[in-house]
Amino acid sequence: MIRINLLPHREEKRQARKKQFITLAAITAVLAVTLCGTIWYALDVRLDAEKQRVKYLEGETARL
Repeated sequence: MIRINLLPHREEKRQARKKQFITLAAITAVLAVTLCGTIWYALDVRLDAEKQRVKYLEGETARL
């Protein structure tokens, strides 16, 4: 009976899965950082707008 060594084949599959996992982890990390940055920017814009509104209202209150 012929013996076939499947270990190199299994090692290649293992390396391919490891590379795929690292790639997906990196993509997920980049997307997470992008999402956090976008949320932070949106909240910062809203905060600045609210500060300007409060400043305007305080000025109008002082004028009255």
